[in-house]
Amino acid sequence: MPDQNQEPVKGKEDDSSLQYERELELKLKLASERQELKEQMAKLAVDYTEPILRYFEYQHLPEKLQQVSRPFHELAQHIVGTLPRCPERTVALRKLLEGKDAAVRAAL
Repeated sequence: MPDQNQEPVKGKEDDSSLQYERELELKLKLASERQELKEQMAKLAVDYTEPILRYFEYQHLPEKLQQVSRPFHELAQHIVGTLPRCPERTVALRKLLEGKDAAVRAAL
């Protein structure tokens, strides 16, 4: 008769159950990480269908003017990436473009 204090011997069912639980935990973790990555990418995504963004390009400018124009480009991308498309966003981008143009002219 087996001793009642002894632990039962783990069988194949226990091993497969443990393996299944580990795989399930890993899948859940990966799904969570994937969702988090999608959310981060959405935050960084820029709506390139916004026509005014082309006026914030700066790579064609001389280095001195690139340094002036680059922050405006980055802010325009941030605005498009974080704010919903609406008339106020368009106004913000238009006024930012005016500021960028004035700053570049000041640096000439």
